[in-house]
Parts: sequence; C-alpha cells; structure tokens
Amino acid sequence: MSKSLPNTKGWKAWQDLQPPGPPTLHVIGEVETTNSNQTPHLTEASPQGTNPKILLLDLSITTAGTGLTVIEWKQVTFTKKISKDQYTSVDIFSDGEQVGTAKVETVV
Repeated sequence: MSKSLPNTKGWKAWQDLQPPGPPTLHVIGEVETTNSNQTPHLTEASPQGTNPKILLLDLSITTAGTGLTVIEWKQVTFTKKISKDQYTSVDIFSDGEQVGTAKVETVV
C-alpha cells in the first residue's frame, strides 16, 4: 500500500538582505494534517539537485503522543543563512515526489 502525499498550499520563499546581517532565506507554506499530534518539518534534501540555484527541501510529518482526528492546515517554515542571490527557487518534496515550489523573492 503506497503512502499518500500530503496536501500543501501557499508556498513562499524570500531572501532577506536587510542589514545588519547575513542574507537569510525564509521558506513558508501550509501542510494539511489529519491528526492534532502531527507536526510538519522542512529539511534540506541530500543530495541536492544538479541546478545549484534551486534549493531542494524535504517535507516530513512527525507524530508525537496521542492526538485527535482533526483535519487542519499547519504552517511549516525553513530558514537558512545564504549568500546574496544564492537561490532563485525552492522545490519541496515528500517521499521523493514534488509537492510544492516557490520562486525566491528579495526583501531589501
């Protein structure tokens, strides 16, 4: 039986170049969970892809303790210190399948 991919929406990514310090990439999105004890997480995929301008992230959902069966959208975030203009887009994957993408905007 194959595991179904999570529903996601609202992906946004931006590089913050505002002083005082180092450029930072922020990624935010929403993930549909089916239980109140589920928490979504984003981590850098390893290995990364062949295009160094596209950051690949892995989406996982952890379960802790006992929860209630509730379908709800939960926010997930990722932050990383970067070089200016290091990435142009971010692709999000779950179990090897792409579930989201976001163009990297700039905040100055």
